[in-house]
Amino acid sequence: MRESSGPVELKLIAGTVVLYALWEVVSHHFLMEVPMTLYHLISGGVGVLVTLLIAGLATRGLLRQQRRLEELARLRDELTHMVVHDMRSPLTLVIGALSTLRARSGDMPVPLVEMVSMASAGSQRLLGMVDNLLEISRLEAGVSLESHEVSVVELVETTMAGVRPLAEQYGMQLDVQVEPDTPDRVTLDAEKVRRVLENLLGNALKYTVEGQGAGLTVSSGDDGRLLIFEVWDQGVGIPAGDLPHIFDKFFHGSKTGRMRSTGLGLTFCRLAVEAHGGSIAVRSREGEGSIFTVALPVHPAGPQAERGPVAHAGVESHEGPRPSVLQSR
Repeated sequence: MRESSGPVELKLIAGTVVLYALWEVVSHHFLMEVPMTLYHLISGGVGVLVTLLIAGLATRGLLRQQRRLEELARLRDELTHMVVHDMRSPLTLVIGALSTLRARSGDMPVPLVEMVSMASAGSQRLLGMVDNLLEISRLEAGVSLESHEVSVVELVETTMAGVRPLAEQYGMQLDVQVEPDTPDRVTLDAEKVRRVLENLLGNALKYTVEGQGAGLTVSSGDDGRLLIFEVWDQGVGIPAGDLPHIFDKFFHGSKTGRMRSTGLGLTFCRLAVEAHGGSIAVRSREGEGSIFTVALPVHPAGPQAERGPVAHAGVESHEGPRPSVLQSR
């Protein structure tokens, strides 16, 4: 079926305006003998009816466009999930084959070893993107957490082991501090929290200027009821116009850093933190750096849907990082 050249409502509104203009012309010609009070009453009534008709048509058009956009977004998400789910199995096979080649690298020429290493690193990054998309879909569907009691120090050590190769690649050192008031053990989904911290630390490394620092500070908050993770960097900072959108799915900021982002990492962070009943916020200033703050309940009770987040996840402010945090490192 051939689509119309424009929305039906727009054509009806245009037609209504034309008819009203004709009415004004005709009424001035044929209603000259009608008393002025009656003339104004008739003309005002017609004007009100025309205004209500135009408002109704405009509202109907906006609602139709909104439903269409929602349907397109749903179809996009379903297609993305289907494609990504089907990608994971062959991707793991590729990674396995590359790992086997790397294990036999002693028999290969140096250029080939370097090519295999590059292919392996790229495949791992792609697998991370795929896992992010799948995790985001699960979190949006309300999949429950796999929470258990963990050691905070062990969680930090595991996280740092995961990001250390990236730090070495960029020739940087990450400053890690666990404050004395930090609780020893907490109940949470250790795998999801680890991935949240790895995402934030990975971004800190990618967007930090050479010669500057980045790191992680762990502490307690709200009289011991919250576990606080602060990931900071002395990087390029985030433009004020990007701050309200950085946790949105597929959002690409105007700062590209060392590597183009997929726009999924921070979305996963927000959803995973909110699933714990926690909050995530950012403070940043261009040219000075950023601080991402994750606050998690030390003893979460019940599903997230029942308790809601501790605080609104999103942008805390964009007045810039605290100088004492950045200058002390």
